[in-house]
Amino acid sequence: VMRGSVARQAGLAAGATIAAFTPAAYRIMATKRPSWKAFIIISAICAMSFFLFSFHVHEKSILIPMIPVTLLAVECPELFEFASVFSVFSLFPLLQKEGSGIAYIAHMLILFATQVRWNALQSLLGALKWSFFVGGAALHVAEVFLPPPPSLPYLYPYLNALLSCSAFLVCLAILYAQLWKETSR
Repeated sequence: VMRGSVARQAGLAAGATIAAFTPAAYRIMATKRPSWKAFIIISAICAMSFFLFSFHVHEKSILIPMIPVTLLAVECPELFEFASVFSVFSLFPLLQKEGSGIAYIAHMLILFATQVRWNALQSLLGALKWSFFVGGAALHVAEVFLPPPPSLPYLYPYLNALLSCSAFLVCLAILYAQLWKETSR
């Protein structure tokens, strides 16, 4: 838990946000003729950086980086699948609190039935993606069958946030790799 004044926390968050997207901004400015794909990738990097590191971000803010990630769906389907599933997964505590658990389950079933490629275990990214999916499913199963200890009533929402943050950091790394690949041409 971060201690200190709100102004200090906001300053640290601003510094982390800027640090997260500055290499991408420099890379695209150093590119003589950046493509539209590079522009979309850097838009996703900036939006994901703001979501991950900004001060006082609401869960629904994940929808902002999903806009440029969705534009990359044809070019980078693994990233789109991964980010889509974890965008919805990260919203689960909010949806549960609002009584929309059934809608969440239906949406996840639709995502897995229509988007997720089941043969994706052949690549490192596919294996990583599926390890996160299994971790998310295990967290849901634990939440149903194992009540949190009385001293940790918010254990499952915290674990959801931890797993989601880890997944979004992986998405950010994938976006950086895509940007370097696109601007190296």
